[in-house]
Amino acid sequence: MRVFEKLDEMQRHVTSGDLQALERLMNLDERTREVSLSLYQEQLEKGLKKALQLAKRTFSQAVYFEYDLDNGWDSSFFVCKNYNPPEAEDEDWACPGPGTRDFAGPSLPEFAELYTEFETPTTVSLIAATVLAYIRACRNVQSDDIHLCIAFHDQDPILRV
Repeated sequence: MRVFEKLDEMQRHVTSGDLQALERLMNLDERTREVSLSLYQEQLEKGLKKALQLAKRTFSQAVYFEYDLDNGWDSSFFVCKNYNPPEAEDEDWACPGPGTRDFAGPSLPEFAELYTEFETPTTVSLIAATVLAYIRACRNVQSDDIHLCIAFHDQDPILRV
């Protein structure tokens, strides 16, 4: 399975608001559906609120959520002073450095146990489920003009919500 092609497809679904299409991608692996994401989504929402408060205080342009496929599905929130739109084809704005603040986000060890190798339907399913949980958390917070983004570690391009 070509994961990066599926990421492009996911971005189209996110942009169009077609969460049902994301759910279909999530359903590529039955084991993914069996994991309850309610606590994870609550933790995402709590982290988003904290990140957005920090972003507003520091006049930052974006909140970027990054999770790590290879390290227990651990994650971080990055509050980024700068932001580039996808057309710029430059994701350096999301890298740690001057003007970026970060803090730990939730982990999802159940997904880490299901993840074995990259180019599989299971990986697409896990990524789609993570993106869906993040989008649902985003819908419960007020982001004003702050860009909300998500990606796994080393993903390029980053998904814009």
